[in-house]
Amino acid sequence: VAGKPNSGKTTLLRDIARALSSGHNGIYRKVAIIDERNEFAAKNETKISMDLGINTDVLTSFSKSVGIELATRTLSPELIICDEVATDKELQSILYAFSSGVSFALSVHISDREDLLTKPIIKTLLDTREFSYIILLDNYTYIPKIIDTTEVLNEIHRNDNAYAVFNH
Repeated sequence: VAGKPNSGKTTLLRDIARALSSGHNGIYRKVAIIDERNEFAAKNETKISMDLGINTDVLTSFSKSVGIELATRTLSPELIICDEVATDKELQSILYAFSSGVSFALSVHISDREDLLTKPIIKTLLDTREFSYIILLDNYTYIPKIIDTTEVLNEIHRNDNAYAVFNH
């Protein structure tokens, strides 16, 4: 999920967690949310005030990288959800979880569609070929545009090749 701040990324990820862990289409998924800043769950001591679904574990007050590794090793999630992935350490934890068979739904901040093509962390995540779609949220409308990751990855590599040719 990609968009500017306040475009609805966290809300959409929360809705995804609730739907998948509560048996959307009769299929229940084990979901783990890494809630570094307590935005997803609004946890007060031990009580979670947001409905995140019946089959969702929430890890709060951990860095995303530590939370991802703990969830992967101890909770056996099918899907890990985390918000605002931005650092190499977080990326390494995601790659570790991929090697254990865990899927992800995550968000990244972008200013515009061009950021999808130029941000190194997005390129690295897409190069894993673990993601099928990018949900691009327009600011304040909560209207998603769903983009096939292959389309974006091909455009990134075309730009990389054009840059390499230009520099020779």
